[in-house]
Amino acid sequence: CGYTQDLTDNFDWTRQNALTQNPKRSPNTGPPTDISGTPEGYYMFIETSRPRELGDRARLVSPLYNASAKFYCVSFFYHMYGKHIGSLNLLVRSRNKGALDTHAWSLSGNKGNMWQ
Repeated sequence: CGYTQDLTDNFDWTRQNALTQNPKRSPNTGPPTDISGTPEGYYMFIETSRPRELGDRARLVSPLYNASAKFYCVSFFYHMYGKHIGSLNLLVRSRNKGALDTHAWSLSGNKGNMWQ
């Protein structure tokens, strides 16, 4: 969908599906499939257990959107399952504000083995 890895983060997201999951990923973490429930469907995944450390960040950057309206809507599914879940944050960067990110939404901790 045009998202790219942020070059200033500590580690990267991985595009995977049920057929390409890393067999060494931590047990009892992550989704078994994407939101469709089919093994061919892809999702973005990060391992939050070792070797991750407190403060590590993995960031995806969206394409530039022309959001000139005062209000905007962002929609996505998330799956936050596992013992070492940190926080999922949505930041908004306005072109006219340079590199200043505005915190728009956040969720932390284990939310169960289901897509939300």
